[in-house]
Amino acid sequence: MLSQLKHSTLCAAAILQAWNDMDREELARRLVRAADLEREMSSDSDENERIELLESIVTELRAAVASGRMHDGDVYIPLLENLAVPVPQVAFAYHC
Repeated sequence: MLSQLKHSTLCAAAILQAWNDMDREELARRLVRAADLEREMSSDSDENERIELLESIVTELRAAVASGRMHDGDVYIPLLENLAVPVPQVAFAYHC
């Protein structure tokens, strides 16, 4: 069970939704918000890595939107889809 979704998951899902809706204005707003996303100062190195990857994707998508060459951002969509999937936060016990 997930106790709460990570910032990277929520942010990636929001960007992906705007991209899929082809809503350039909303996409631009979400990319600006994502660019301001601060890394969590925690021991969660996995989330920190996800945020770092998201920051790189956001930089490239912002450039694609600014240039009007949206298709340049297509290569990053599979990565966003991966980031938008919640990461399980529980350990599973295996029984024989």
